[in-house]
Amino acid sequence: MEKKKSSVPNKRKVGAKKAPLRRKKKKNLSGYIPAIIVASFIILFLIWRIIVLIPKTKENREFPKEAKTTVEKVEEKNKTSIKEKNKNLEPEKPKVEKKPIEIVEKSEKKYLEKEIKENEKKKEEKEPISPSKNEFSEKLSEEPKCAIVIDDVGSSLELLEYAVKALPKTITFAIIPFQKYSKESAELLHKENFHIILHSPMEAEETGLYYNTQYVLRSSMTKKEVEKVLEIQLEGVPYAEGLNNHTGSKATKDPELMRSVMKFAKSKGLYFLDSRTTPFTVAYKIAVEEGVRAAERKIFLDDDNSDNAILLKVDELALLAQKEKKAVAIGHLRNNTIKVLSSRIAYWQNRGVKFVPLSDIIKGYGTGS
Repeated sequence: MEKKKSSVPNKRKVGAKKAPLRRKKKKNLSGYIPAIIVASFIILFLIWRIIVLIPKTKENREFPKEAKTTVEKVEEKNKTSIKEKNKNLEPEKPKVEKKPIEIVEKSEKKYLEKEIKENEKKKEEKEPISPSKNEFSEKLSEEPKCAIVIDDVGSSLELLEYAVKALPKTITFAIIPFQKYSKESAELLHKENFHIILHSPMEAEETGLYYNTQYVLRSSMTKKEVEKVLEIQLEGVPYAEGLNNHTGSKATKDPELMRSVMKFAKSKGLYFLDSRTTPFTVAYKIAVEEGVRAAERKIFLDDDNSDNAILLKVDELALLAQKEKKAVAIGHLRNNTIKVLSSRIAYWQNRGVKFVPLSDIIKGYGTGS
């Protein structure tokens, strides 16, 4: 017999897990509020954009075809600005009033007559002011002059004989007194018609710079002692026509000593050359004050005894003479100095620089005439 199906639901099998009961959750609207707000803002923005764009599209449709783009407008502005600048740069042309031909001719004639008269007046005014021909020729005839003095003569006759043969007669030699060949050197130079001066030993800041010379002028000496020493020095150098200081960096700074020296030089008719062995020398200044013919050394030729250095110094002397018209240099009785001078003096003489004895160039200095 078939079993009747019971209407009662089947019971779950033993050991089967119970299915979880699903409870229906209640929907909360609070979680959707931010999204709703954002969506509403987007919708509003779109509506506003549509409202704004509709009239603009109408304007674009109604815009005339001949309208220019922004680029073309900028180009036009640039062109107009360039034209305005050019107009400003161009000078304004004066407006010329048209006059009858007869009036123009008369005005031109009057203008020409006035111009001719003014030119004649200017010529008359300039003629008396312009320098005379003689004055102009005198200025042109002024030649640059150099004087070179060779110091420290008296210790070597061989070098002196070489110098006498190689150098022109315009060189002046300064002899130190009481050297081995002081008097013989003076006799030789006088015989060969060279100019001689006394190379007077004077006190230096450093001791032992007198080459074993006696009778050195010192700042401690009285006026009578100075006169006595200078008399003895002159006896050791016959034919001396002037003097310059040998060393003397201390002595030439002493105003009283220099005044005594200059008074003695004036009484003997001697001129003085300041060798400028110190930048603080007052010798030249006091010589001028005492009315002694004087000059000052501008260049030392052979501080550097090399040929090239001496040559450059001779060139410097010549250029200085061209600038100042007169310049004095001092060199020493040395082989290189004599050799360079023998060739370079001739070089500059051919170029218009005149080399003269110290006694001639000293006329342009101090109170000399």
